[in-house]
Amino acid sequence: MAFGTLGSRVLGFVRTYLFAQVVAASVAADAFTQANNLPTQLFIIISTGIVNGVLIPQITKAMRQVDGGQDFINRLLTLALLVIAGMALVTTLCTPWLINLIVSAKANAGAPGYLHLAVLLGYWCMPQVFFYGLYAVLGQVLNARGHFTVYAWAPALANVVQIAGLVWFWVQWGYQPNAATWSTSMIVVLGGTTTGGIALQALWLIWPLYRDGFRFRPRFGWRGYGFGDISRMTMWTLAAVLVNVLTSLFISWVATATRGGDAAFAGNASQQYAYSLFILPHSLIMVSIVTALFPAMADAWTTHDTGRMKALVKQGLIQPAVLIIPASIALIGIGMPIIHTLYGGLNSTEALNVWWVTAAYAIGTWPFGIQALRQRYYFAMQNGWTNFWLVLVQTAAQLAAALIAVWRLPGQYGVTAIALGQTVGAVAATVIFLILVHRDLGSFGFAGIVGLWVKLTLASAVAALGGWDVTQMMSFAASSRALAPLMLVASAGVFCLVFYMMSLMLAITPVTSLVSRTVARLLRRGAKAAAGQTAGATGEAALPRATVAPVPHADVPQLGEAAPMPPPQPWLSARFSARVEPQDPRDVTSFRGLNQFD
Repeated sequence: MAFGTLGSRVLGFVRTYLFAQVVAASVAADAFTQANNLPTQLFIIISTGIVNGVLIPQITKAMRQVDGGQDFINRLLTLALLVIAGMALVTTLCTPWLINLIVSAKANAGAPGYLHLAVLLGYWCMPQVFFYGLYAVLGQVLNARGHFTVYAWAPALANVVQIAGLVWFWVQWGYQPNAATWSTSMIVVLGGTTTGGIALQALWLIWPLYRDGFRFRPRFGWRGYGFGDISRMTMWTLAAVLVNVLTSLFISWVATATRGGDAAFAGNASQQYAYSLFILPHSLIMVSIVTALFPAMADAWTTHDTGRMKALVKQGLIQPAVLIIPASIALIGIGMPIIHTLYGGLNSTEALNVWWVTAAYAIGTWPFGIQALRQRYYFAMQNGWTNFWLVLVQTAAQLAAALIAVWRLPGQYGVTAIALGQTVGAVAATVIFLILVHRDLGSFGFAGIVGLWVKLTLASAVAALGGWDVTQMMSFAASSRALAPLMLVASAGVFCLVFYMMSLMLAITPVTSLVSRTVARLLRRGAKAAAGQTAGATGEAALPRATVAPVPHADVPQLGEAAPMPPPQPWLSARFSARVEPQDPRDVTSFRGLNQFD
């Protein structure tokens, strides 16, 4: 699944690079970003509020029924698809009003054609709502049935179609930063291929579901099937997502307003470029891991297995941190060569603006990632209320930062302040969540986990300084599109080397173990290939490869080994039993070496 997300993200950066060649961080870029963000935000409502928060736990429970839950699942999917289709129709018809809600009049005053272009692009982009919803529904059914790969790779198809559209646009019309000069053909090509890619992404999931034996037949009538409980969970989940979406729309408005039409300041497009970098380690690592853990967490809650739930939560707090913390700090230390390489169409001022916003986001990457675990934890427990008020805590800081940015700060600092607001909110919500989890599940070695986080942060900070020194020595290459990748490779190489050396000094076991395992695996494959070539040349059979016994993991019980008994928690008697079973092997994600820590 992580490789699928990586492939999609790599293609996404190719798409973003081409987008920068077409419109850079101009007013036209802001118009497209506003139009395309609307269906994306609505997708978040659908995916998080209706699908992720409801489908996985309910499908997991229904699959224990005699018929495998087929009738219940058909009724559930029928209801979800009807809601999604209704939302898509209403939002498409309301496109002009929705665009006007999020576009700042202050920014439009000096930008002819901006609002007109945003509305026209909005009409082409808004049908994405239905296809995003279809993708979310079908994808969660696949995930509940234990198939993650196809769902993870599907966005890559969307990126391929969108890349083709941008290449077509670039060849046909070149650089088009002025919103007033866009023709109908330009709008059709960019808007049509963007939406076409999302449609292909959704429809692609039908075939793997069919091959897996799933047959969807619409079923109407929802009384007497437990949909009352589902509606209450959906209500709180939708409320949380709506708070997030409304906050995002307000922040989008503020990001445009603080710019005030001044090209020297960061605006909405600059924020999107920075957010694309910031979200990469989160989506590649954190989302991949918690998506794989979510069905197991829902099953642990359904079977009242405290020990298994505790192990899963601990897994979500250890494994992703080993990769996310260094990746986020690397975005600060070597961010400029990354930006110059990926967004080659930006000038030096625009690139510096993107770096400042990226750095403000990157500080809070790990707390932001823990929010994904928090969300799945409460979704698995079908506890929408606690998830809702933790979202309120997180968004309160974002709103406060946005208000300060638009009312008190100079325009050049507005978008950076918004990013810092997200970081502060994520940290506050993380602290509260960890306290609540400790109350629910009891002790799970939190002191050791925090110690691991501190070591990773220290090692990453020293490595980032080394990478930054390289960027300063090679500053002559920053303005050259041909040399910027060379500076990136050099600074990233120094970062990785220094980080590994610091990991050895600080005895960060997950890092050293991961590197050792990776090197050993590569050496075995190289030896096997060399032996095969030698055998082919001499006509002799290759020697059989020695079998290497697996190394036990300190924090994950091995197959056939009982998990440690947790201390008694009398206040959990109504929700969890004290029964502990050997850990389900499906709970151990593919990042096994990351479970070890001191």
